[in-house]
Amino acid sequence: MHAWIHAASPDVVVGASLGGLLALRCSSATRTAPLVLVNPMPPAGWLGIVPLGGRYPDLVPWRRGASLPSTARALPDADATTRQMAWRRWRDESGAVMNAASAGVSIERPHAQTLIVISERDDDVPSSTSRALAEALGADILDCAGASHVGPLLGHAAADVAERVLAWLRLRS
Repeated sequence: MHAWIHAASPDVVVGASLGGLLALRCSSATRTAPLVLVNPMPPAGWLGIVPLGGRYPDLVPWRRGASLPSTARALPDADATTRQMAWRRWRDESGAVMNAASAGVSIERPHAQTLIVISERDDDVPSSTSRALAEALGADILDCAGASHVGPLLGHAAADVAERVLAWLRLRS
């Protein structure tokens, strides 16, 4: 994974949730590309950051167990059209991957400038965990009041969040 991202030489590395942890882990390969993390799962072994510690079955049935009402509960800050789109695109996940990530993955401290997008109403990655990570990294914070775990990406405020992230990135170019 490090070789791919190093060869790609990205202008920015972005990841959300599990993807945020993966982006953080890969960021050492880019050295200079800014890093944007949206409600990232936390790494292991950093003072003040508690791994999530969830226990998942072998296969997390996010697709097989999905319904429109469960999607609405997961995306309370999204409109009906977005909920419908998300419901049709859920996918099942490897429980082994989720358990390993929840236990905490060790990473190198990134050298890149970092922005952490934090949802106030995140039921998956507590905002206090994301704040502790931001403090440990010396990262900037973009608060998303009232947003769910995926609210910064799919909620009513997603366009505003994207504009704010772009403004942060423009200040770094």
